[in-house]
Amino acid sequence: MLRRRALPVLIGVGVLLSATGGWAQAAAGHPTSAPGWRPVSQQGPANGVTYVGGFVATGPKDAWSTWSSCDPCGGANPKVDVWLEHWAGLAWRRVSVPSDIRPFVGFVNGMAASSPSDLWLFTTGRAAHWNGKHWGIMKIPSWVVRYNLSGDVALTVADFGPGNLWVFSSGIDSFKPTVPFAARYNGHRWTKAVLPAIPGLVSVVGPDDIWASAVSGINGKPLLMHWNGTSWSKMSQPKPAHVPAHYSAQVGGLLAVGPSDVWMEQDIEKGLGISRTQYLLHWNGSKWSYIPIGFPASYIQNMAPDGHGGLWLSDVEATRAQLRYLAHFNPSAGRWGRQLVPPPPGMGVQQLLTLNQIPGTSSMWAAGGVFPVHSTTIVIGEIWKYGP
Repeated sequence: MLRRRALPVLIGVGVLLSATGGWAQAAAGHPTSAPGWRPVSQQGPANGVTYVGGFVATGPKDAWSTWSSCDPCGGANPKVDVWLEHWAGLAWRRVSVPSDIRPFVGFVNGMAASSPSDLWLFTTGRAAHWNGKHWGIMKIPSWVVRYNLSGDVALTVADFGPGNLWVFSSGIDSFKPTVPFAARYNGHRWTKAVLPAIPGLVSVVGPDDIWASAVSGINGKPLLMHWNGTSWSKMSQPKPAHVPAHYSAQVGGLLAVGPSDVWMEQDIEKGLGISRTQYLLHWNGSKWSYIPIGFPASYIQNMAPDGHGGLWLSDVEATRAQLRYLAHFNPSAGRWGRQLVPPPPGMGVQQLLTLNQIPGTSSMWAAGGVFPVHSTTIVIGEIWKYGP
């Protein structure tokens, strides 16, 4: 995940949720307009379990998402389906893919695109590429997509157009001292790009502006890395501050919007109880500021820019039956707004797993799962949109 910029600490900023689940401002006299979030496309069978695998948008008329489902899910012969959806400006439509591409759709570790004619899907050992007319499969070196010591593949792919592709495998992958690196593809061959430290979360703004949280080794201190188009630099992560008595705190998350506009978050926990996000942390190029969260979020799942200087969050309030929310922060006004994620009729919201700004606009995509209110086992994929 990614984050942004530095502002003075704002005191007394809050938010109220209206009885209808819409927006309400804590500051009287400042009403907000309807947020415009709405469910737009359901995915998967009506009685199975469906999850989104990957999601990427390159503009108002180009977005891709991958999905997998099972119906039935148990027994000796579960029926599994995987598919790719494409948005070309009017509706989400399933894309027919050759049988040899289907494993990439269902088990995608990384997904990126720069245009309607440049889409990449990655899994261990291979990559699939769409050039606007045809699919192709590429064998890639084993070191491009790597498992970490947790047994997971945590991949971030940055696609800046043909001949400029980055692949970051995040997490410590060896107990022995190693030289950390990312993989780069120039359209002809793969090379290793040495990094200052082992990457964790990676946030991509452009070809000359990439941020990553990192550690220097298994027992190393956390830090931040920045790519300016020519070289990598590193800086210390901000330290927790304003921690209540008897609580522990940690800094995490990452959302970069520019070289002088980076966001992180501070979470606190008391004993082994429920944690919550206490502050957003903002870097303005010279210092960090601590901005109080304007609502009782248990944790933030996703963070994305709104396209005009603000910030969208998806969060969970675990103390209120795992309710899912979308929150907006306007830095210039110091104002929060928040609403429940709107479900389709007769549904509840199970999870919101992706949150994406549509490049060049202030519109947004989100994707996750919903469930019929009468069921505890069915999950149906859902796509939401904000704006036109």
